[in-house]
Amino acid sequence: MGCADGPGTPGHRDAERTRERILGSARAAFARHGYDGTTVREIAAGAGVAPNLITRYFGGKSGLFRAVTGTGLGVERALAGPFGELGARLAAKVVRRWEGVEPGDPLLTMLRSAGSSDEAAHELGELFARQASRPLADHLVRELGWCPPDAEDRVAAVGALIMGVVTTRYVMRAGPLAEADPLALRSWLAERIQRLLDDPGPPPLRPGHRCAGSGHGARPRCGAATVPQREGGDDDADPQPDERQPGRPDRRGGHLVDRAEEGAGGDQRSDHRGDR
Repeated sequence: MGCADGPGTPGHRDAERTRERILGSARAAFARHGYDGTTVREIAAGAGVAPNLITRYFGGKSGLFRAVTGTGLGVERALAGPFGELGARLAAKVVRRWEGVEPGDPLLTMLRSAGSSDEAAHELGELFARQASRPLADHLVRELGWCPPDAEDRVAAVGALIMGVVTTRYVMRAGPLAEADPLALRSWLAERIQRLLDDPGPPPLRPGHRCAGSGHGARPRCGAATVPQREGGDDDADPQPDERQPGRPDRRGGHLVDRAEEGAGGDQRSDHRGDR
């Protein structure tokens, strides 16, 4: 009576070795030719196996590409700590991940392939959403009480900045970003990431809605309703005097003014006018 190949059996060990040979061949082929320029036959020949084994082990070329490029970005490990240093922690993570990257690095392969392959671009987008954007947005909402639409907009801006830096420095390899010392790059990137996270935030990416009480000078808190903007209205218009509440930040001439202090100052001015 035969038995299925289980862990430790000769058949299982042979299957694992075959799988590793296929992965090694695919890694080299994708790094040389990108996703579109690589064929299943080329990968199979490099691994010394029949092409049908790639379908058997990985479900085809796209599944093999996901297996080769699947790598942890480790963003979650950068989230814990003071909010004012979040930009510095994220910048350090990015620079450490990419400095000294090898030509066959899985993420570099995916980034290069994304420029010529819709499938590779989709895989890259899914990877960054799953391992970077969503964890960061969830952290801002869950741990810091941000309004979800505002968190998603800020994270989109941070992601665009990081992708631009990575592409310029490690793929295009030209210009000041490519020539900068790693420590200078980390400091530069940290300041700009933090600026995107700090108030005042950028205008909303979805102009039909905004978090109640947001404007651009105050970060809306979780639980604030999302309300439509007034058609043709000014989102930054100060509320009417009877709508202002003590202790809520107001913006005058680009500066934040505590309304409780403003009220106290107003009372003093009234007293002076009464003396005249």
